[in-house]
Amino acid sequence: MLADSNEIAGQIRQELRGVLRLWKDLRTPIERFEPFRATPGDPYRYYVQFDVRPRRRIKGLQIGLKSLSVPDERIQDQVLEFAKAVWQLKDRLRQWAKAVGARSDVEVTAKKNTSLLVCSDLANLKKHGRCENRSGLNPHLGTVRFDTSESGMVEFFYDGATKEKELIVSRPVPIPFRVDVKTHDGSDVLGDAVEIIADAFKAWLPVIEELGVLSADDPETRRLRELLRPLEDEGQPSDRAPM
Repeated sequence: MLADSNEIAGQIRQELRGVLRLWKDLRTPIERFEPFRATPGDPYRYYVQFDVRPRRRIKGLQIGLKSLSVPDERIQDQVLEFAKAVWQLKDRLRQWAKAVGARSDVEVTAKKNTSLLVCSDLANLKKHGRCENRSGLNPHLGTVRFDTSESGMVEFFYDGATKEKELIVSRPVPIPFRVDVKTHDGSDVLGDAVEIIADAFKAWLPVIEELGVLSADDPETRRLRELLRPLEDEGQPSDRAPM
């Protein structure tokens, strides 16, 4: 039993670190820019690097705007992975409770917290390509909204067939983004996906504390407790439906 519990504890620590990495990545604005000049002597403009690949010239619609809302499959997939990682903590926590013979409120927490149920629906969307609607809200991801209000002059090229895009700005300042969770028909916005999933993650923290999953006194576990402490200080997540 001891070996089993130690192994499960290690798996939980690994998954917690993965959740924290995804959370940080999705809260970090787009900050990579590649400077260029159309012709010598022109002022520099900046190609926005949405990923680490070099600039790709896109033929498509060109528009000037202060914000844009477009599909970004890389970011949307990362959001779904975030939801999946948070929801799957349920199975690990149940395994831990069984291994150490502890009473567990894991299932109760999962069933009563709306944000966790939204995570469940998004996780199934990621895994099976369908929403099981355990939350009763039929949640799906909307497009990604990039805030270019501080980016100066903006040019945007988009190829609808390949979903490739090219964004050029005159000011290389960080570009925040968000992905909304919407009802399936898009008529209602339930809220910012990252905030909803983060709220769901916070629901697990009292369970983790109660079960003593991170009670070991070793450098790895101590560091993880430090990383989680600011989240605990924010208070308990709401059980109400996200708005």
